[in-house]
Amino acid sequence: MSNTKTQIAELKAELEMERTLRKRMQGLNKKLSKELIDQSQRNKVCVVCDDLMKEITRLKEEMQKMKAEMNEERKMLRMAEVLREERVQMKLADAQLFCHQEFLNGFLLQQQQQQIKPCSTDSVILSKEMGSSFEHNGCSKNGSNVQRKAAVSCLSSSPETENPHIKQGIKGFVEFQRAIKAKSNGCNANNNGTNNANYYCNKQLRDLGGFSNKVECQKAQLRVLFKHKFSVPYSSHHDHSLILS
Repeated sequence: MSNTKTQIAELKAELEMERTLRKRMQGLNKKLSKELIDQSQRNKVCVVCDDLMKEITRLKEEMQKMKAEMNEERKMLRMAEVLREERVQMKLADAQLFCHQEFLNGFLLQQQQQQIKPCSTDSVILSKEMGSSFEHNGCSKNGSNVQRKAAVSCLSSSPETENPHIKQGIKGFVEFQRAIKAKSNGCNANNNGTNNANYYCNKQLRDLGGFSNKVECQKAQLRVLFKHKFSVPYSSHHDHSLILS
């Protein structure tokens, strides 16, 4: 009986030790399982992190590329704006130059028209006057020849001294040629920039110069005839005033 009791006690002690060892093993198994689970999770997380890092690096590279492209696009846009502004300024300068040229052409044309008008009006007035005097001269042409002969005979027979201006008037009347030249010079001074108007004025004056000389000669002869007809004593100063009037 004592032996069996001792054996039972030994068996109980062994069972207790086995229980404790089993509990320890179970605890260790739990710890190991947890560690394995944690390690697996860590590995997964590491893999995910690596993937994320790769993705982040790729995105960073793309962002850098996009930034570089955006900077290039900004530079291109700035260059385009600068070129557009330069083009607008060039167009404005061309338009301003065109306006200045048009204004200058209009101003020069207006000046030419203003310079042509006085000469044309003077030539028209002279032509009208010369036309009327030429008609008067044509009507009294036959009578003036007779009066010229009578004036010459009266001058040769008169005891008074001859006026040299009357002589010059009978020959060609120089004073009125000077007046015609003065008028032509005035017309030329008004037409400094217009050669066509100057040529027209000179042509008109050349055409009318001969008629004016003839008319003034006829006037001088008529004055001489009236002077000797009415036998009014005139002084030399009065003769000058008659001739030059």
